[in-house]
Amino acid sequence: MRLIALVSFLFVTNTYAGEFLSNVDKTLGSVVDEISKRDAVTGAITLNTKKPEESYVDGLRLFLIVETEAAKQGIYPFSTEHPTYQRVKKIYDRVVAVSHFKDVKNLKFSVYDDDFFNALAFGGGHLVIFRGMTDFYSDDEIAYVIGHEIAHNAASHSEEREAYFKSRRLFQRDNKEGFETTFGNVQEQEADRIGILYASLAGFDPHAGVTAWLKLVKNDSNQYAYFRSHPANEQRARNNQYTASLVQQYYSRGIQNKDFEALLVCNTVFCNRTSEEVEDGKGGGILKALELIAVSVANKKNAKDELEQQKIEIAKSAPRVNWRSGWQTFRGTVQRHGETTGISFGLASNQGIFYYNFNGQVLEGRLVFNSQDKDGYWYRWRDAYGEGNLFLREYSDGSIRGKIYIDDGSQTGKELGNWIGFKG
Repeated sequence: MRLIALVSFLFVTNTYAGEFLSNVDKTLGSVVDEISKRDAVTGAITLNTKKPEESYVDGLRLFLIVETEAAKQGIYPFSTEHPTYQRVKKIYDRVVAVSHFKDVKNLKFSVYDDDFFNALAFGGGHLVIFRGMTDFYSDDEIAYVIGHEIAHNAASHSEEREAYFKSRRLFQRDNKEGFETTFGNVQEQEADRIGILYASLAGFDPHAGVTAWLKLVKNDSNQYAYFRSHPANEQRARNNQYTASLVQQYYSRGIQNKDFEALLVCNTVFCNRTSEEVEDGKGGGILKALELIAVSVANKKNAKDELEQQKIEIAKSAPRVNWRSGWQTFRGTVQRHGETTGISFGLASNQGIFYYNFNGQVLEGRLVFNSQDKDGYWYRWRDAYGEGNLFLREYSDGSIRGKIYIDDGSQTGKELGNWIGFKG
């Protein structure tokens, strides 16, 4: 409020100066309007050069392109009479009805008869989902997926990303490795939060955003991605658990929340901060410009923070190794040098090789089979910093796990911690 009062004061203190500032402010306001829009979800001014109707048309064009390309591969959407389509369409209708697209007409939606595990939002509210996902997920989990995809459109994520990086390239700003990817990662997390809210308002269990990803934790390719455009599945489940706890109060099984319209404006996840705007020419232009700058700086910081966090995680992830044929290979974690770090190891005959991260370097070690008992296998290990015993046991999920010990004069040695590997 103090900033608004100060800006207004500057525009009225002197007639000539006020007129000049007024014209400048009008021009500034016009420029900001051309390159930005108010986020329909949060109300914040963000970089976005497309009008809603343009996003609708662009999304429709992409929807039809996918339809055409899919047909060339013999992949077609279910008919509107098919039970699978009718099941998913009922979920879709309930979620859309409590979303920021509740008043938008003629949205396109299809369920494709293909085992591809995905759902795609095209902008403007148009959406497709594939049988591979609908067969695998419960109704509540499908509601979460649909809510997530619609949230991308409601928050104009693709439009904001396009405008943001176009402006950075225009001013020859360096997009450091991974930055654009992690920028998208931050948007994925926001879409999760909004999507879980949509699902809960529609009467679907908000915790489905947790179970949907727990089902996919094993052999998660995102866990070791460099860099990740989406959160790793286990991390995503944890994040969604927190969001679910925030919106649980809005959820009643199978019942649309009667206060959904008010809750779309303000809730425990976000609050639309749109307020009565100061008129351009009376300080409104500069206030909009300042808000746009502040939001852009905040978005950049969020992406940079995510990038730095991922760098830390990558430094401790399982090293990528080009294994020769004949090795049974695993990726996981190990306790070594007093910390948990990623490990890749291979076993063949009576020997093995392992690689792990330490001090910014990938270290190599060797394994030699020692003995076997009713519980598992014993190996001797050695690397540049020590040697000792390793006990491993096979599990029904295909993993191999055990304990690593370092020689200290005792028979087994001092226990360092867990050794865990999953096939990969």
